[in-house]
Amino acid sequence: MAQANPILNEYGFTEQEAYDLEGLIDRRGIEQVLQQISDICGLKAQHVAENWQDAAMARRWATVEGAVGVASTKATGL
Repeated sequence: MAQANPILNEYGFTEQEAYDLEGLIDRRGIEQVLQQISDICGLKAQHVAENWQDAAMARRWATVEGAVGVASTKATGL
């Protein structure tokens, strides 16, 4: 039996994904979640630079790493 396509919100998340993300924020705090996302972006930048030799894409990931890192410092205590 084919599975129905899930309903996505305006950001492309299913209701369950949004619920899970909110739960993660509730458990860890928005600051830690943003710091983790920033770290992941940095790892992606490194991976793209080393394995794809795509300097422009690596710079974009590194830029997002920095922006999310800054956002995490503004979320202190939330």
